[in-house]
Amino acid sequence: MALQHLDYDLETLTVTLRNLETQGLTSLRISAVEGFRVLDEGDLLEFWPHCSGSWLHEITAGGWLDQERLRAGFLSGDRALKEYLISGADTCLNVLTWEAITVPQQPCSPPPDYAQ
Repeated sequence: MALQHLDYDLETLTVTLRNLETQGLTSLRISAVEGFRVLDEGDLLEFWPHCSGSWLHEITAGGWLDQERLRAGFLSGDRALKEYLISGADTCLNVLTWEAITVPQQPCSPPPDYAQ
Protein backbone atom coordinates (compact mmCIF):
# COMPACT_ATOMS: atom_id res chain seq x y z
CA MET A 1 0.00 0.00 0.00
CA ALA A 2 1.06 3.56 -0.60
CA LEU A 3 -0.38 6.72 0.89
CA GLN A 4 -1.95 8.49 -2.05
CA HIS A 5 -3.94 11.41 -0.62
CA LEU A 6 -4.83 13.00 2.73
CA ASP A 7 -7.65 15.42 3.43
CA TYR A 8 -8.35 16.92 6.86
CA ASP A 9 -11.30 19.24 7.47
CA LEU A 10 -10.96 19.66 11.29
CA GLU A 11 -13.60 16.94 11.83
CA THR A 12 -12.53 14.05 9.62
CA LEU A 13 -9.24 12.81 8.23
CA THR A 14 -9.75 11.02 4.92
CA VAL A 15 -6.86 8.81 3.85
CA THR A 16 -6.65 7.33 0.36
CA LEU A 17 -4.28 4.41 -0.15
CA ARG A 18 -3.21 2.74 -3.39
CA ASN A 19 -2.60 -1.00 -3.57
CA LEU A 20 0.69 -1.19 -5.47
CA GLU A 21 -0.13 -4.61 -6.93
CA THR A 22 -3.66 -3.96 -8.22
CA GLN A 23 -3.59 -0.13 -8.36
CA GLY A 24 -6.96 -0.22 -6.53
CA LEU A 25 -7.77 2.55 -4.06
CA THR A 26 -8.98 2.24 -0.48
CA SER A 27 -10.31 5.19 1.46
CA LEU A 28 -10.49 5.49 5.25
CA ARG A 29 -12.59 8.15 6.93
CA ILE A 30 -11.22 8.71 10.42
CA SER A 31 -13.28 10.81 12.79
CA ALA A 32 -12.53 12.17 16.26
CA VAL A 33 -8.91 12.86 15.26
CA GLU A 34 -6.77 14.45 17.94
CA GLY A 35 -3.67 14.65 15.77
CA PHE A 36 -1.70 13.05 12.96
CA ARG A 37 1.79 13.08 11.50
CA VAL A 38 3.33 11.88 8.26
CA LEU A 39 6.88 10.47 8.29
CA ASP A 40 9.18 8.58 5.97
CA GLU A 41 9.11 4.89 6.84
CA GLY A 42 12.83 5.09 7.61
CA ASP A 43 12.03 7.34 10.57
CA LEU A 44 9.90 4.58 12.10
CA LEU A 45 12.28 1.62 11.85
CA GLU A 46 11.67 0.54 15.46
CA PHE A 47 8.10 -0.42 14.51
CA TRP A 48 8.86 -2.58 11.46
CA PRO A 49 9.65 -5.82 13.33
CA HIS A 50 6.22 -5.56 15.00
CA CYS A 51 4.19 -4.01 12.17
CA SER A 52 4.89 -6.11 9.11
CA GLY A 53 2.35 -8.10 7.14
CA SER A 54 -0.39 -5.49 7.19
CA TRP A 55 -0.83 -1.78 6.59
CA LEU A 56 -3.03 -0.77 9.56
CA HIS A 57 -1.77 -1.25 13.11
CA GLU A 58 -3.05 -0.16 16.49
CA ILE A 59 -0.06 0.91 18.57
CA THR A 60 -0.76 0.11 22.22
CA ALA A 61 2.62 0.98 23.75
CA GLY A 62 5.92 2.62 22.88
CA GLY A 63 4.63 4.79 20.04
CA TRP A 64 4.11 8.45 19.30
CA LEU A 65 1.29 8.73 21.86
CA ASP A 66 3.56 7.48 24.65
CA GLN A 67 6.23 9.98 23.56
CA GLU A 68 3.69 12.81 23.69
CA ARG A 69 2.44 11.71 27.13
CA LEU A 70 5.95 12.38 28.49
CA ARG A 71 5.59 16.09 27.68
CA ALA A 72 4.15 18.23 30.49
CA GLY A 73 2.25 20.34 27.96
CA PHE A 74 0.42 17.43 26.33
CA LEU A 75 -3.13 17.74 27.65
CA SER A 76 -4.73 14.92 25.63
CA GLY A 77 -3.00 12.07 27.47
CA ASP A 78 -6.26 10.35 28.39
CA ARG A 79 -5.99 6.55 28.20
CA ALA A 80 -9.04 6.41 25.91
CA LEU A 81 -7.02 8.04 23.13
CA LYS A 82 -5.88 5.47 20.54
CA GLU A 83 -2.87 5.46 18.22
CA TYR A 84 -2.75 3.89 14.78
CA LEU A 85 0.06 3.49 12.28
CA ILE A 86 -0.78 3.25 8.61
CA SER A 87 2.25 1.77 6.87
CA GLY A 88 2.87 2.96 3.34
CA ALA A 89 5.50 1.92 0.83
CA ASP A 90 7.55 5.08 1.45
CA THR A 91 5.44 7.21 3.76
CA CYS A 92 3.72 6.33 7.02
CA LEU A 93 0.90 8.01 8.90
CA ASN A 94 0.42 8.07 12.67
CA VAL A 95 -3.07 9.00 13.85
CA LEU A 96 -4.23 9.79 17.37
CA THR A 97 -8.00 9.33 17.58
CA TRP A 98 -10.73 8.86 20.15
CA GLU A 99 -12.47 6.23 17.99
CA ALA A 100 -11.38 2.95 16.43
CA ILE A 101 -10.46 2.99 12.74
CA THR A 102 -12.56 0.66 10.64
CA VAL A 103 -11.45 -0.59 7.24
CA PRO A 104 -13.99 -0.55 4.39
CA GLN A 105 -14.71 -3.88 2.75
CA GLN A 106 -14.39 -2.60 -0.82
CA PRO A 107 -11.95 -0.35 -2.66
CA CYS A 108 -13.25 3.11 -3.48
CA SER A 109 -13.06 5.67 -6.25
CA PRO A 110 -10.64 8.60 -5.95
CA PRO A 111 -11.95 11.75 -4.24
CA PRO A 112 -13.75 14.00 -6.76
CA ASP A 113 -11.05 16.70 -6.62
CA TYR A 114 -8.15 14.22 -6.76
CA ALA A 115 -5.75 14.72 -9.68
CA GLN A 116 -3.13 12.03 -10.35
